[in-house]
Amino acid sequence: MHLFARKEERDKTSDYTFSVIIPAHNEEKYTGKCIEEVNRASEKVGDGKVQIIVSANRCTNKIVEIAAAMEDEVCENTVKCISAIRNDGARLAKGNIIVTIDADSRMTEDSLAEIKSMLSTGKFIVGGTIPRFDRMSLGIAIYSAYVELNVIPITTGKRRTNFTMTSKGEMIWTTRSV
Repeated sequence: MHLFARKEERDKTSDYTFSVIIPAHNEEKYTGKCIEEVNRASEKVGDGKVQIIVSANRCTNKIVEIAAAMEDEVCENTVKCISAIRNDGARLAKGNIIVTIDADSRMTEDSLAEIKSMLSTGKFIVGGTIPRFDRMSLGIAIYSAYVELNVIPITTGKRRTNFTMTSKGEMIWTTRSV
């Protein structure tokens, strides 16, 4: 898996508890609000520092300027694959816990504290949430219905295992130790 930085790079940069990656494509109206909600949630993680990275994908509006004005890191890319867009942001990640949330999704003020708490139990290594969108469209409504009906299974790949999880939303988190 190429999601995380090389071990020697990680060891130098682990001042952050969280790295939150926000992939955005022309979602200028929603990106600032998403960043504000991440900042609010970061206040509840105690001593943990939170790095915010906006992965601006083929943007023709002011997303880069908005993120820069909010003192967040920005990477720009032109790929057309959401995994690659998230991975571009993950390459800059310095946190021990990586969270991705779409720019038009919402984060509650307790989200990061809950993720940190769940990971500290040792029972979880990855998770996701049911999305709360800042807007609605036919595509989002259909996707949400599929998610709620558990129609979109995700498995670990070619190997046969007992591990299967269902896609439950637009905020996904994991630790670097996975």
